[in-house]
Amino acid sequence: MTEISRDHPVCTQEYAIYTPPIHEMCETITRWIEQRQTGGYIYGPSRFGKSKGIKSFLAKILNEKFDTEFPLMIWSHPTNSKSEREFWNLLLMASRFEFKNPIKPKAKMEAKFLFKQHLITLANRVKYNYIVILIDEAQLVLLNEWHWLLGLQN
Repeated sequence: MTEISRDHPVCTQEYAIYTPPIHEMCETITRWIEQRQTGGYIYGPSRFGKSKGIKSFLAKILNEKFDTEFPLMIWSHPTNSKSEREFWNLLLMASRFEFKNPIKPKAKMEAKFLFKQHLITLANRVKYNYIVILIDEAQLVLLNEWHWLLGLQN
C-alpha cells in the first residue's frame, strides 16, 4: 500500500471541492448582488464547508459573472472586538489594506477613515458603485459592532 505524504492536501485539509450546495450558495449570493440587496444570511450545519466554499470559489465566480475584479471583502469575525479602534483595524486587515500594520494599529478615527476610503477606492476601480462585505460567523457580531458598520453604510 502506498503511503500518502503528510503534505498532501487531504492530510493538511487544504482543499475545497465545488459541490452542488456550494454552487447553490454562490448563485444565491450572486442573485443578491444583482438585486442590490443590502444584506442576507447563509446558514447551515457547522463544518459543512460554507466558509471554505465562499473563500475558495466565490471571488472567481463573481469576477467571471460581472466581467471585472469584483470588489469582495470576506471578514472572518473573531471573538468580539474590545474597542471600536480594534474593530476598524481588524476590518482594515480583512480588506487587505496595503498600509495596515498589526503591530502598530491606527487610532480609531484614522482606522475608520482609512477603511471607508479603501472601500470607496475598491468600488471606484470597477464599474460598480458598491462593494460586497461577507462576514463569516456574523452571528457573533455584537450590537455595537453592527451599529458601527451600519453607520459606515449610511
